[in-house]
Amino acid sequence: MLAGLCHAAYGTDGFATALVSTSQRTQVQTVIGTDAEAIVYFYAACDRGAFYPALGHDDAPVFRDRFTAAQYVPDEAAVRTFVELSD
Repeated sequence: MLAGLCHAAYGTDGFATALVSTSQRTQVQTVIGTDAEAIVYFYAACDRGAFYPALGHDDAPVFRDRFTAAQYVPDEAAVRTFVELSD
């Protein structure tokens, strides 16, 4: 899975070093594809301090994008993919 190979390209909440800037998302999409890049961005944008405690409860977890501060409830597939990459 290309997303797994590139999962920390934008850095993460726990790994600040970014290989590319989020301003280069279009270029990353060109290289690994739109779907894989969306996974990479989700993984990198996660505010782990807010998201991790919300996982595993009956209520849907609220995702906070650490780059934009946007908050939303991600779909189940996004959460599952995030957990798989985090494992």
